[in-house]
Amino acid sequence: MKKILIGIGISIALIMGLFIISYMTNPLVANNKINLSGFTQIQLLSLTRNSDKMGFMAAYAYSVSDKNQRIEDYSIYLYEKASYFGDVESDVFLGLYFNFIKNDTSKGLQYFNKVMKKSENVGSLCFAIHYILKEKNYEKGIDLLKKLQAKNFRSVMKINLEDPINYESIKKEMENLKNVYLEKKDMGVEFGW
Repeated sequence: MKKILIGIGISIALIMGLFIISYMTNPLVANNKINLSGFTQIQLLSLTRNSDKMGFMAAYAYSVSDKNQRIEDYSIYLYEKASYFGDVESDVFLGLYFNFIKNDTSKGLQYFNKVMKKSENVGSLCFAIHYILKEKNYEKGIDLLKKLQAKNFRSVMKINLEDPINYESIKKEMENLKNVYLEKKDMGVEFGW
C-alpha cells in the first residue's frame, strides 16, 4: 500500500511539474496577456476538445500578439488545435492566414478544402476570395459568388455582380471580407452563419 501511495504521489508531482513548466514557458503568460485561470482554461479545453472555445482562445491570442512572433505562433497552434477538434472558423482563419499572410498557398488551400467539407457555402466564399485576390481569376471567383447569391448567402448579397461587372468593386469587397476574418471580428455575424 505504501508503494502505491508513493507512486501516486510521484505521478501527481510529475503532472504538477509539467503544468508549472508549461505555464511558465507559455508566451501569453510571459507577456502578461493571460493569467493562471486563463491558462488553466486553455489546458482544460485541450482535454475536453471544445472546438468553439479553443477557437475563441486562439482568436484572443492572435488579437493580443502585437507583432510578438512567439504569441502569434502560439495562437496558430491553438487555431490548429481548434481546427483539429472541428471548428470551421479556425479552418477559415488558417486558410486565409497561410494563403495571404504566410504566402503558403498550398497549406491555405488545404484548410479551405476542410472548410468546404464542413460548410459548402463558407468554403465557396473562401475559394472566391482566393480566386479573386490571389489568382486574379475573376471569372471563377464571380461564378462562386453568383452561386452563393442564388442561395441567399448573406455575406455576398450586397456585392453587385451584374453586367458590366466592376472587378475593382468586387476585389474591394473580397479584400474587406478577408480583412474582417484576419482581424478576427465576430465572424458569425459578418459571414451570416
